[in-house]
Amino acid sequence: MRLLLITITISVLCVESKVEGACRVPQVNHGKMGKYVGYRKNRFKEVYVGNKVEEKEEMYLRCENNYEVSGKPTKEEKITCDDGEWSTIPECQPAQCRTSPPPIPNARIFVTDRTYGGGRVVYLCKTPFVKVKFGYVFCDFGTWKGVLPECRDFSAKARCPKFEDDDLLIKYNEEASVNSLALFKCKGRHQELVGSTVLTCLSNGRWSGVKPHCKTETPIIKNNKSTSYESSTETSTVRSTTILTKTTKERIPFTTPISEPVVPEVNSVSPSTSDSTLHPTCFCTYESFDEYLVAVAGTERLQNGSRVENGSTVKFFCQFFGYLRLQGSAEILCKDCLWQTSEFPECAKPETGETTILINGDWKLLPTGIVGIKKGKVLNILCDVKGVDSFPQWSNPTAPNIYVENYQDYYTGRNVSMVTIVKTNVEHAGKYQCFVPGYAPYVIDIEVVTAEEI
Repeated sequence: MRLLLITITISVLCVESKVEGACRVPQVNHGKMGKYVGYRKNRFKEVYVGNKVEEKEEMYLRCENNYEVSGKPTKEEKITCDDGEWSTIPECQPAQCRTSPPPIPNARIFVTDRTYGGGRVVYLCKTPFVKVKFGYVFCDFGTWKGVLPECRDFSAKARCPKFEDDDLLIKYNEEASVNSLALFKCKGRHQELVGSTVLTCLSNGRWSGVKPHCKTETPIIKNNKSTSYESSTETSTVRSTTILTKTTKERIPFTTPISEPVVPEVNSVSPSTSDSTLHPTCFCTYESFDEYLVAVAGTERLQNGSRVENGSTVKFFCQFFGYLRLQGSAEILCKDCLWQTSEFPECAKPETGETTILINGDWKLLPTGIVGIKKGKVLNILCDVKGVDSFPQWSNPTAPNIYVENYQDYYTGRNVSMVTIVKTNVEHAGKYQCFVPGYAPYVIDIEVVTAEEI
Protein backbone atom coordinates (compact mmCIF):
# COMPACT_ATOMS: atom_id res chain seq x y z
CA MET A 1 0.00 0.00 0.00
CA ARG A 2 2.82 2.40 0.84
CA LEU A 3 4.60 1.62 -2.44
CA LEU A 4 1.48 2.50 -4.47
CA LEU A 5 1.10 5.90 -2.76
CA ILE A 6 4.70 6.83 -3.45
CA THR A 7 4.32 5.98 -7.16
CA ILE A 8 1.23 8.14 -7.54
CA THR A 9 2.92 11.09 -5.84
CA ILE A 10 5.91 10.94 -8.20
CA SER A 11 3.64 10.82 -11.26
CA VAL A 12 1.75 13.92 -10.15
CA LEU A 13 4.97 15.83 -9.62
CA CYS A 14 6.13 14.97 -13.16
CA VAL A 15 2.88 16.16 -14.72
CA GLU A 16 3.03 19.45 -12.82
CA SER A 17 6.63 19.97 -13.98
CA LYS A 18 5.57 19.61 -17.62
CA VAL A 19 2.73 22.11 -17.24
CA GLU A 20 5.06 24.70 -15.71
CA GLY A 21 7.43 24.46 -18.74
CA ALA A 22 4.68 24.65 -21.36
CA CYS A 23 4.09 27.57 -23.73
CA ARG A 24 0.80 29.08 -24.81
CA VAL A 25 0.00 29.85 -28.43
CA PRO A 26 -0.02 33.66 -28.85
CA GLN A 27 -2.07 35.84 -31.19
CA VAL A 28 -0.02 36.40 -34.36
CA ASN A 29 -1.07 39.21 -36.68
CA HIS A 30 -1.13 38.10 -40.33
CA GLY A 31 -0.15 34.55 -39.36
CA LYS A 32 -1.06 31.40 -37.43
CA MET A 33 0.66 28.61 -35.52
CA GLY A 34 0.19 24.89 -35.96
CA LYS A 35 1.84 21.53 -36.47
CA TYR A 36 2.05 18.86 -39.14
CA VAL A 37 -0.04 15.76 -38.51
CA GLY A 38 -1.00 12.61 -40.35
CA TYR A 39 0.81 9.45 -41.33
CA ARG A 40 3.41 11.35 -43.38
CA LYS A 41 3.31 14.53 -41.32
CA ASN A 42 2.27 16.48 -44.39
CA ARG A 43 -1.00 18.05 -43.23
CA PHE A 44 -0.83 21.39 -41.42
CA LYS A 45 -3.22 21.67 -38.49
CA GLU A 46 -3.69 25.03 -36.80
CA VAL A 47 -3.32 25.23 -33.02
CA TYR A 48 -5.57 27.96 -31.75
CA VAL A 49 -4.64 30.93 -29.58
CA GLY A 50 -4.35 30.12 -25.86
CA ASN A 51 -3.71 26.38 -26.24
CA LYS A 52 -0.76 24.91 -24.34
CA VAL A 53 2.24 23.44 -26.14
CA GLU A 54 4.46 20.97 -24.32
CA GLU A 55 8.17 21.44 -23.70
CA LYS A 56 10.33 20.74 -26.81
CA GLU A 57 7.25 20.17 -28.96
CA GLU A 58 7.77 21.32 -32.55
CA MET A 59 5.42 23.95 -33.89
CA TYR A 60 5.35 25.98 -37.10
CA LEU A 61 4.66 29.67 -37.62
CA ARG A 62 2.97 30.21 -40.99
CA CYS A 63 2.53 33.78 -42.35
CA GLU A 64 -0.16 34.98 -44.73
CA ASN A 65 0.55 35.87 -48.34
CA ASN A 66 2.64 39.07 -48.71
CA TYR A 67 4.07 38.55 -45.21
CA GLU A 68 7.18 36.76 -43.95
CA VAL A 69 8.69 35.60 -40.68
CA SER A 70 10.33 38.57 -39.00
CA GLY A 71 13.79 39.15 -40.46
CA LYS A 72 13.78 36.04 -42.67
CA PRO A 73 12.91 35.47 -46.35
CA THR A 74 10.40 32.71 -45.67
CA LYS A 75 6.68 32.42 -45.01
CA GLU A 76 7.08 29.53 -42.55
CA GLU A 77 9.49 28.66 -39.77
CA LYS A 78 9.81 25.88 -37.20
CA ILE A 79 9.80 27.02 -33.58
CA THR A 80 9.92 25.10 -30.30
CA CYS A 81 8.91 25.67 -26.71
CA ASP A 82 12.01 25.86 -24.50
CA ASP A 83 11.63 26.37 -20.74
CA GLY A 84 8.29 28.09 -21.21
CA GLU A 85 9.53 30.43 -23.96
CA TRP A 86 9.43 30.24 -27.75
CA SER A 87 12.76 29.77 -29.51
CA THR A 88 11.75 32.54 -31.96
CA ILE A 89 9.33 35.38 -31.31
CA PRO A 90 6.27 34.49 -33.43
CA GLU A 91 5.86 37.59 -35.63
CA CYS A 92 4.88 38.15 -39.28
CA GLN A 93 5.95 41.35 -41.05
CA PRO A 94 5.33 42.74 -44.55
CA ALA A 95 7.58 40.99 -47.02
CA GLN A 96 10.70 42.89 -48.07
CA CYS A 97 11.82 43.20 -51.69
CA ARG A 98 14.77 40.83 -51.67
CA THR A 99 15.32 40.68 -55.41
CA SER A 100 17.22 43.35 -57.34
CA PRO A 101 15.06 46.24 -58.55
CA PRO A 102 14.21 46.35 -62.26
CA PRO A 103 17.02 47.91 -64.33
CA ILE A 104 16.48 50.57 -66.99
CA PRO A 105 18.74 51.32 -69.97
CA ASN A 106 21.35 54.06 -69.60
CA ALA A 107 20.84 54.45 -65.85
CA ARG A 108 22.27 53.21 -62.58
CA ILE A 109 20.54 52.52 -59.29
CA PHE A 110 21.64 55.11 -56.75
CA VAL A 111 19.55 54.35 -53.65
CA THR A 112 17.58 51.24 -52.77
CA ASP A 113 15.34 50.75 -49.74
CA ARG A 114 13.86 47.26 -49.72
CA THR A 115 11.37 47.72 -46.86
CA TYR A 116 7.63 47.80 -47.31
CA GLY A 117 5.95 51.18 -46.89
CA GLY A 118 9.10 53.22 -47.50
CA GLY A 119 11.03 51.16 -50.00
CA ARG A 120 11.86 53.10 -53.13
CA VAL A 121 14.44 53.02 -55.91
CA VAL A 122 16.27 56.14 -57.10
CA TYR A 123 17.57 55.94 -60.67
CA LEU A 124 20.27 58.29 -62.01
CA CYS A 125 20.87 58.63 -65.74
CA LYS A 126 24.40 58.05 -67.02
CA THR A 127 26.20 60.85 -68.87
CA PRO A 128 25.24 62.16 -71.46
CA PHE A 129 21.72 60.74 -71.00
CA VAL A 130 19.01 62.81 -69.34
CA LYS A 131 15.81 61.74 -67.60
CA VAL A 132 12.86 62.56 -69.84
CA LYS A 133 10.22 60.66 -67.88
CA PHE A 134 9.87 60.57 -64.11
CA GLY A 135 9.15 57.13 -62.66
CA TYR A 136 8.32 55.89 -59.19
CA VAL A 137 9.34 52.32 -58.29
CA PHE A 138 8.47 51.13 -54.78
CA CYS A 139 8.40 47.94 -52.69
CA ASP A 140 4.91 46.49 -52.29
CA PHE A 141 4.83 43.35 -50.11
CA GLY A 142 7.99 41.86 -51.57
CA THR A 143 7.38 42.96 -55.17
CA TRP A 144 8.82 45.97 -56.99
CA LYS A 145 5.97 47.97 -58.55
CA GLY A 146 5.52 51.31 -60.24
CA VAL A 147 6.48 53.10 -63.43
CA LEU A 148 10.07 52.98 -64.66
CA PRO A 149 11.74 56.28 -65.53
CA GLU A 150 13.31 56.81 -68.95
CA CYS A 151 16.74 58.14 -69.93
CA ARG A 152 17.51 59.40 -73.43
CA ASP A 153 20.42 60.98 -75.27
CA PHE A 154 19.19 64.00 -77.20
CA SER A 155 22.60 65.61 -77.65
CA ALA A 156 22.90 64.70 -81.33
CA LYS A 157 19.39 63.66 -82.34
CA ALA A 158 16.94 66.22 -81.01
CA ARG A 159 15.48 68.80 -83.36
CA CYS A 160 12.96 71.42 -82.42
CA PRO A 161 10.11 72.10 -84.87
CA LYS A 162 10.39 75.36 -86.80
CA PHE A 163 7.84 78.10 -86.20
CA GLU A 164 5.34 79.37 -88.75
CA ASP A 165 3.87 82.86 -88.47
CA ASP A 166 3.15 85.35 -91.26
CA ASP A 167 3.67 88.34 -88.94
CA LEU A 168 7.07 87.26 -87.63
CA LEU A 169 10.59 87.38 -88.98
CA ILE A 170 12.27 84.29 -87.51
CA LYS A 171 16.00 83.62 -87.68
CA TYR A 172 17.77 80.45 -86.51
CA ASN A 173 21.48 80.50 -85.70
CA GLU A 174 21.59 76.74 -86.45
CA GLU A 175 19.22 74.18 -87.91
CA ALA A 176 16.99 74.11 -84.82
CA SER A 177 19.29 71.65 -83.04
CA VAL A 178 19.89 71.38 -79.31
CA ASN A 179 20.97 74.70 -77.73
CA SER A 180 20.32 76.57 -80.96
CA LEU A 181 18.45 79.90 -80.84
CA ALA A 182 15.37 81.24 -82.55
CA LEU A 183 15.24 85.05 -82.82
CA PHE A 184 11.94 86.86 -83.39
CA LYS A 185 11.04 90.25 -84.84
CA CYS A 186 7.78 91.71 -86.15
CA LYS A 187 7.53 92.34 -89.89
CA GLY A 188 5.27 95.34 -89.63
CA ARG A 189 6.75 98.77 -88.96
CA HIS A 190 4.09 99.66 -86.43
CA GLN A 191 3.86 96.32 -84.65
CA GLU A 192 4.98 95.46 -81.14
CA LEU A 193 6.44 92.06 -80.22
CA VAL A 194 4.65 90.52 -77.24
CA GLY A 195 6.70 87.78 -75.57
CA SER A 196 10.31 86.67 -75.64
CA THR A 197 12.59 87.77 -78.49
CA VAL A 198 14.76 84.63 -78.14
CA LEU A 199 13.91 80.97 -77.48
CA THR A 200 16.31 78.05 -76.97
CA CYS A 201 15.96 74.51 -78.32
CA LEU A 202 16.05 72.12 -75.35
CA SER A 203 17.45 68.60 -75.29
CA ASN A 204 13.95 67.08 -75.29
CA GLY A 205 13.09 68.60 -78.68
CA ARG A 206 10.97 71.42 -77.26
CA TRP A 207 11.50 75.17 -77.24
CA SER A 208 12.19 76.91 -73.93
CA GLY A 209 9.03 79.02 -74.09
CA VAL A 210 5.92 80.03 -76.00
CA LYS A 211 6.17 81.60 -79.45
CA PRO A 212 5.70 85.39 -79.25
CA HIS A 213 3.14 87.29 -81.32
CA CYS A 214 2.82 90.74 -82.84
CA LYS A 215 0.36 93.43 -81.75
CA THR A 216 -0.52 96.45 -83.87
CA GLU A 217 0.22 99.77 -82.22
CA THR A 218 -2.52 102.39 -81.86
CA PRO A 219 -1.96 105.69 -83.76
CA ILE A 220 -2.07 108.96 -81.79
CA ILE A 221 -4.19 111.54 -83.66
CA LYS A 222 -3.24 115.22 -83.32
CA ASN A 223 -5.00 117.92 -85.38
CA ASN A 224 -6.68 115.20 -87.45
CA LYS A 225 -3.26 113.84 -88.42
CA SER A 226 -1.59 110.64 -87.41
CA THR A 227 1.66 111.79 -85.84
CA SER A 228 2.92 108.86 -83.83
CA TYR A 229 2.09 105.44 -82.49
CA GLU A 230 1.84 104.01 -79.02
CA SER A 231 1.34 100.49 -77.77
CA SER A 232 -2.22 99.41 -77.17
CA THR A 233 -1.06 97.69 -74.03
CA GLU A 234 -1.87 99.84 -71.00
CA THR A 235 0.89 100.48 -68.50
CA SER A 236 0.95 102.04 -65.08
CA THR A 237 3.70 103.20 -62.80
CA VAL A 238 1.49 102.95 -59.75
CA ARG A 239 1.44 99.54 -58.07
CA SER A 240 -1.96 98.61 -56.77
CA THR A 241 -2.54 95.80 -54.33
CA THR A 242 -4.71 93.13 -55.96
CA ILE A 243 -5.82 89.54 -55.48
CA LEU A 244 -6.67 86.81 -57.96
CA THR A 245 -10.28 85.62 -57.90
CA LYS A 246 -11.03 81.91 -58.23
CA THR A 247 -13.88 82.07 -60.71
CA THR A 248 -13.08 84.88 -63.16
CA LYS A 249 -9.27 84.88 -62.79
CA GLU A 250 -9.48 88.69 -62.74
CA ARG A 251 -7.72 90.89 -60.24
CA ILE A 252 -9.80 92.88 -57.79
CA PRO A 253 -8.83 95.50 -55.19
CA PHE A 254 -7.31 94.12 -52.00
CA THR A 255 -8.60 95.10 -48.58
CA THR A 256 -6.15 96.90 -46.32
CA PRO A 257 -5.74 95.45 -42.80
CA ILE A 258 -8.10 96.86 -40.20
CA SER A 259 -7.21 97.52 -36.57
CA GLU A 260 -9.91 98.04 -33.97
CA PRO A 261 -8.89 99.15 -30.49
CA VAL A 262 -11.63 98.65 -27.91
CA VAL A 263 -11.31 101.28 -25.19
CA PRO A 264 -13.62 102.75 -22.54
CA GLU A 265 -15.86 105.55 -23.75
CA VAL A 266 -14.59 107.87 -21.04
CA ASN A 267 -11.12 109.33 -21.49
CA SER A 268 -10.71 107.51 -24.80
CA VAL A 269 -7.14 107.69 -26.08
CA SER A 270 -5.98 107.07 -29.62
CA PRO A 271 -3.93 103.85 -29.77
CA SER A 272 -1.45 105.47 -32.11
CA THR A 273 -0.39 107.91 -29.40
CA SER A 274 -0.69 105.80 -26.28
CA ASP A 275 0.81 102.70 -24.75
CA SER A 276 -0.95 99.38 -25.39
CA THR A 277 -1.18 98.77 -21.65
CA LEU A 278 -3.93 101.38 -21.51
CA HIS A 279 -6.07 99.13 -23.72
CA PRO A 280 -5.94 95.61 -22.28
CA THR A 281 -8.96 94.54 -24.36
CA CYS A 282 -7.91 95.95 -27.75
CA PHE A 283 -7.56 93.73 -30.78
CA CYS A 284 -6.87 93.75 -34.52
CA THR A 285 -9.47 92.56 -37.02
CA TYR A 286 -8.50 90.19 -39.83
CA GLU A 287 -10.14 91.22 -43.09
CA SER A 288 -9.06 89.79 -46.46
CA PHE A 289 -10.97 88.87 -49.62
CA ASP A 290 -8.24 86.58 -51.00
CA GLU A 291 -9.92 83.16 -50.89
CA TYR A 292 -6.57 81.40 -51.42
CA LEU A 293 -4.88 83.10 -48.45
CA VAL A 294 -4.76 81.16 -45.17
CA ALA A 295 -4.15 83.08 -41.93
CA VAL A 296 -3.32 81.34 -38.65
CA ALA A 297 -2.95 82.78 -35.15
CA GLY A 298 -1.30 80.14 -32.97
CA THR A 299 -3.09 77.02 -34.21
CA GLU A 300 -6.40 78.75 -34.96
CA ARG A 301 -7.30 79.37 -38.58
CA LEU A 302 -8.78 82.85 -39.02
CA GLN A 303 -11.90 83.81 -40.92
CA ASN A 304 -12.95 87.19 -42.26
CA GLY A 305 -13.81 89.35 -39.27
CA SER A 306 -11.78 87.28 -36.77
CA ARG A 307 -10.40 89.29 -33.87
CA VAL A 308 -6.72 88.85 -33.03
CA GLU A 309 -5.51 89.67 -29.54
CA ASN A 310 -3.04 92.49 -29.09
CA GLY A 311 0.54 91.17 -29.12
CA SER A 312 -0.32 88.13 -31.28
CA THR A 313 1.41 87.21 -34.54
CA VAL A 314 -0.54 86.00 -37.56
CA LYS A 315 1.19 83.66 -40.02
CA PHE A 316 0.15 83.29 -43.67
CA PHE A 317 0.42 80.65 -46.37
CA CYS A 318 -1.43 79.87 -49.60
CA GLN A 319 -3.81 77.11 -50.56
CA PHE A 320 -2.81 74.92 -53.53
CA PHE A 321 0.45 74.37 -51.67
CA GLY A 322 3.48 74.26 -53.93
CA TYR A 323 1.84 76.24 -56.74
CA LEU A 324 0.45 79.56 -55.55
CA ARG A 325 3.12 81.64 -53.85
CA LEU A 326 2.87 84.18 -51.07
CA GLN A 327 3.63 87.76 -52.06
CA GLY A 328 4.25 90.00 -49.09
CA SER A 329 5.01 89.41 -45.44
CA ALA A 330 4.60 85.85 -44.12
CA GLU A 331 3.95 87.16 -40.60
CA ILE A 332 2.13 90.24 -39.28
CA LEU A 333 2.11 91.38 -35.66
CA CYS A 334 -0.83 93.03 -33.90
CA LYS A 335 0.89 95.59 -31.68
CA ASP A 336 -0.49 98.62 -29.87
CA CYS A 337 -3.90 97.78 -31.31
CA LEU A 338 -2.55 98.17 -34.86
CA TRP A 339 -1.35 95.82 -37.58
CA GLN A 340 2.36 96.40 -38.13
CA THR A 341 1.96 96.65 -41.90
CA SER A 342 -0.23 98.55 -44.31
CA GLU A 343 -1.56 95.52 -46.18
CA PHE A 344 -1.95 91.76 -45.97
CA PRO A 345 0.01 89.46 -48.33
CA GLU A 346 -1.63 87.94 -51.39
CA CYS A 347 -1.47 84.61 -53.24
CA ALA A 348 -0.51 84.72 -56.91
CA LYS A 349 0.35 82.33 -59.71
CA PRO A 350 4.06 81.81 -60.43
CA GLU A 351 5.57 84.05 -63.08
CA THR A 352 8.32 83.18 -65.55
CA GLY A 353 11.42 82.06 -63.67
CA GLU A 354 9.58 81.28 -60.45
CA THR A 355 9.53 77.71 -59.16
CA THR A 356 6.71 75.39 -58.12
CA ILE A 357 6.81 72.41 -55.74
CA LEU A 358 5.29 68.90 -55.70
CA ILE A 359 5.81 66.53 -52.74
CA ASN A 360 5.52 62.73 -52.95
CA GLY A 361 5.47 60.59 -49.81
CA ASP A 362 3.87 60.50 -46.36
CA TRP A 363 3.37 64.15 -45.46
CA LYS A 364 0.73 66.58 -44.30
CA LEU A 365 0.35 70.34 -44.39
CA LEU A 366 0.02 71.33 -40.74
CA PRO A 367 -2.33 74.15 -39.65
CA THR A 368 0.64 76.52 -39.40
CA GLY A 369 1.68 75.95 -43.03
CA ILE A 370 4.59 73.67 -42.08
CA VAL A 371 5.10 70.37 -43.92
CA GLY A 372 4.92 67.49 -41.44
CA ILE A 373 6.69 64.25 -42.42
CA LYS A 374 6.89 60.79 -40.84
CA LYS A 375 10.12 59.47 -39.39
CA GLY A 376 11.94 56.70 -41.26
CA LYS A 377 10.21 57.20 -44.62
CA VAL A 378 11.25 58.32 -48.12
CA LEU A 379 10.21 61.77 -49.34
CA ASN A 380 10.53 63.31 -52.80
CA ILE A 381 10.27 67.04 -53.44
CA LEU A 382 10.03 67.95 -57.12
CA CYS A 383 10.78 71.53 -58.11
CA ASP A 384 10.26 72.80 -61.65
CA VAL A 385 10.46 76.16 -63.39
CA LYS A 386 8.63 77.61 -66.38
CA GLY A 387 10.13 79.66 -69.18
CA VAL A 388 13.78 79.55 -68.08
CA ASP A 389 16.47 77.37 -69.63
CA SER A 390 18.13 76.63 -66.28
CA PHE A 391 17.72 73.94 -63.67
CA PRO A 392 16.38 75.01 -60.27
CA GLN A 393 18.78 74.97 -57.35
CA TRP A 394 18.27 73.96 -53.72
CA SER A 395 19.21 75.44 -50.39
CA ASN A 396 18.49 72.89 -47.66
CA PRO A 397 19.77 71.59 -44.30
CA THR A 398 23.12 69.82 -44.30
CA ALA A 399 22.26 66.25 -43.34
CA PRO A 400 22.98 62.72 -44.59
CA ASN A 401 20.65 60.84 -46.93
CA ILE A 402 19.65 63.92 -48.95
CA TYR A 403 20.12 63.48 -52.71
CA VAL A 404 19.52 65.95 -55.56
CA GLU A 405 18.81 64.91 -59.16
CA ASN A 406 18.09 67.07 -62.23
CA TYR A 407 16.15 66.02 -65.32
CA GLN A 408 13.90 67.41 -68.06
CA ASP A 409 10.24 66.43 -68.00
CA TYR A 410 9.43 64.61 -71.21
CA TYR A 411 5.86 65.90 -71.47
CA THR A 412 6.21 69.55 -70.41
CA GLY A 413 9.81 70.27 -71.36
CA ARG A 414 10.38 71.90 -67.99
CA ASN A 415 13.61 71.59 -66.04
CA VAL A 416 13.05 69.65 -62.83
CA SER A 417 15.25 69.31 -59.75
CA MET A 418 14.25 66.56 -57.32
CA VAL A 419 15.34 66.26 -53.69
CA THR A 420 15.07 62.74 -52.24
CA ILE A 421 15.25 62.29 -48.48
CA VAL A 422 15.85 58.67 -47.42
CA LYS A 423 15.03 57.50 -43.88
CA THR A 424 13.63 60.84 -42.77
CA ASN A 425 14.74 61.95 -39.33
CA VAL A 426 14.78 65.03 -37.10
CA GLU A 427 18.04 66.14 -38.72
CA HIS A 428 16.12 66.64 -41.97
CA ALA A 429 13.83 69.25 -40.42
CA GLY A 430 14.32 72.84 -41.45
CA LYS A 431 13.92 75.26 -44.34
CA TYR A 432 14.09 74.08 -47.97
CA GLN A 433 14.34 76.68 -50.74
CA CYS A 434 14.09 75.95 -54.46
CA PHE A 435 15.03 78.77 -56.80
CA VAL A 436 16.53 79.95 -60.06
CA PRO A 437 19.24 82.61 -59.51
CA GLY A 438 17.75 86.04 -60.03
CA TYR A 439 14.19 84.97 -59.19
CA ALA A 440 12.27 84.64 -55.93
CA PRO A 441 12.55 81.17 -54.29
CA TYR A 442 9.75 78.88 -53.17
CA VAL A 443 10.29 78.17 -49.48
CA ILE A 444 8.91 75.28 -47.43
CA ASP A 445 9.49 74.43 -43.76
CA ILE A 446 9.70 70.74 -42.85
CA GLU A 447 9.11 69.23 -39.43
CA VAL A 448 9.25 65.55 -38.39
CA VAL A 449 6.03 64.56 -36.61
CA THR A 450 4.51 61.41 -35.14
CA ALA A 451 2.51 59.00 -37.29
CA GLU A 452 -0.71 60.06 -35.55
CA GLU A 453 -0.28 63.64 -36.81
CA ILE A 454 -0.12 62.60 -40.49
